[in-house]
Amino acid sequence: LGPKGYDAVQVSPPQEHIPGSQWWTRYQPVSYQLHSRSGGPAAFHNMTRRCTAAGVGVIVDAVINHMAGGSGRGILGTPFGARSYPGVGYSPSS
Repeated sequence: LGPKGYDAVQVSPPQEHIPGSQWWTRYQPVSYQLHSRSGGPAAFHNMTRRCTAAGVGVIVDAVINHMAGGSGRGILGTPFGARSYPGVGYSPSS
């Protein structure tokens, strides 16, 4: 990408989110574990290393002000629901 003139890439939030193929599912976090449809920590590190080597910056979008609505399990199996997010320690009394 660097040789093609790109200065940076923006990636969607890399944390565990609800299942689904739609773009917005990545913006419905259920935990802060570094694992998304794009892969886990090793894949993220590899991507950032390769971008840096090509002279391309990485801008990471983050969702820290809300959690997924509804109930179910994240892509790693972390349960959530009823305003309870055990993956981050949030409960209705938080």
